[in-house]
Amino acid sequence: MIASNLPSRSIPQPIKRSTRKKIAVVVEKMESRQLLSATVALRTQSTGASSIDLSNTNPVTLDVIVVVSGADAVAAEDAVSFVSGSFISTMTNSATSVKGNLVAHNFGVFTATASSPGTPTDLNGDGNLDVGGTGTTQSAGYFLARASGLQFADPNGPGVAVNGTLEMKIGTVVFTPTNLSAG
Repeated sequence: MIASNLPSRSIPQPIKRSTRKKIAVVVEKMESRQLLSATVALRTQSTGASSIDLSNTNPVTLDVIVVVSGADAVAAEDAVSFVSGSFISTMTNSATSVKGNLVAHNFGVFTATASSPGTPTDLNGDGNLDVGGTGTTQSAGYFLARASGLQFADPNGPGVAVNGTLEMKIGTVVFTPTNLSAG
C-alpha cells in the first residue's frame, strides 16, 4: 500500500463558456425561373424531314439534332455540353412495319472524353437492333454525346439559332432496313 502525506485538495476547473456567436439564419426567396427544355429530333440528312419513304434496303442516315428552348427565346444565351439516351426502333404492326437495325455515331465536338456511340442491342424485343442501355444507374450502352465545354449558337460552330431556339447536331443514326416485305 502506498501512502501520501500530501493534503488532499480539489483542483479548480476552468469555467467553459461558448465562444460561438449566435447566427440568424436567413433564407432568401429565389425569383421565379423556368428551366431550359431540350428535345432530341431525328431528321433525314437529304431533306431534313422527320419521315421517309423506304423502297429499298439502302441505309438511311438521320441527323441527331438537339433543340434547346429557353423561356426568354434568346438562343444566344443557351448552350449544350452533354446529351445521353437511347434510340429505339418501334414496329407499329409486326405484319406491316419495316424491319431494320440502328447504329449511332457521335458528331463534331460531341466526341470528347466519355462520349460513346452507344451499343447496338435489341432493347424492346422486336428482333431489330436499337442503340442504348437498360440500366438506370449506369451509362453503359447509352449514346453519350459530350463536348469539352459549353457549345453556344455560332455560325462557324455546331449550333445555330432558329426562331429563338438553339439547334445543334450531336450525332447521326443509321437505319438499315432488313426486311421490306413486312412493310
